[in-house]
Amino acid sequence: MPRRTLAAAVLAAALALGCRTPEQKLLDSRRELRTTLDDLYADYREAAAPEGGEDGGVIGRLFGEVDRSWFEQQCLALGRGERPVGMSGRLETFLRERSNARACRKAADLQLEIDALERKTGGREAP
Repeated sequence: MPRRTLAAAVLAAALALGCRTPEQKLLDSRRELRTTLDDLYADYREAAAPEGGEDGGVIGRLFGEVDRSWFEQQCLALGRGERPVGMSGRLETFLRERSNARACRKAADLQLEIDALERKTGGREAP
């Protein structure tokens, strides 16, 4: 009989650890999407950065954020299977690499998951 009790306790613990609320899933998915896009953009910037380049001060950072936003939009569109309009040659070349295209598909899938979880939870995240 103790074996059954132990097995039941192990099963209950495994189920408890595996059961996350939709709010927790939303938070985790948002973190994973941000990490995926951060890593991909860092690779893109590294491939595109001139040797010994500077950040360009306030104006450079402002344009950098615009560039990042544009990059994310293009990546997510490509990941959804769309053909983004107005993509630069540099970005197109970067996204042609299989691993980068795969990362964009992963990001687009995560965005779909987040959208569904936001509808389900009303946008609430776990505390």
